[in-house]
Amino acid sequence: MTRVAYASGFQSLRRFNTVFRAQYRMPPSALRRGRKTTAYEDGSLRLTLAYRAPLAWDALAHALPREATVSIDGHSGVVAVENRAADAHLVATVSESLLPVLMPLIAGLRRVFDLDAEPALIDAHLSAGGLGDLVARWPGVRVPGAFEGLEGARPDAFDATDRGLQRAAGVDSAKRLLALAEQWRPWRAYAVQLLRLESS
Repeated sequence: MTRVAYASGFQSLRRFNTVFRAQYRMPPSALRRGRKTTAYEDGSLRLTLAYRAPLAWDALAHALPREATVSIDGHSGVVAVENRAADAHLVATVSESLLPVLMPLIAGLRRVFDLDAEPALIDAHLSAGGLGDLVARWPGVRVPGAFEGLEGARPDAFDATDRGLQRAAGVDSAKRLLALAEQWRPWRAYAVQLLRLESS
């Protein structure tokens, strides 16, 4: 753990522990040394990324690659992610080359996989807005971000001109879709994911 702290730019392990807990709501001990595999550099690390259940993992994994190369501040490496549904966390195996940017990497992965969402609240809101059948089929749907730049998505992003969304919602114009979607605010992007799953 000392190696992680110094590689991340901290001068003391205590300061690293304090900042890590405050920023990521988990102890640094959540980092676990992974087994060496041929797919990753020697010394890969395993990160445990907690989320609020439920998580519609199959839908999320369909939208995002389970393995990707990421770059942060001149450091590049491979990240592979799998779900541990029974424990309500993702396990990310990351290349040792990403160790100096570990804290921004964790924050970025949380954005990409939308792990800070509150699915119980979002699902209840969308169910009340007429999407109960879809929520029942895909509880805990998330809005995927992008590995490039480790960007997250906006929870209310919505394109009413999308013909596929109009068809999935059973309307024939952007105006009608916008009117229908008012009841889904401020989580219209989650409604979009459900409608896309329905139409796929």
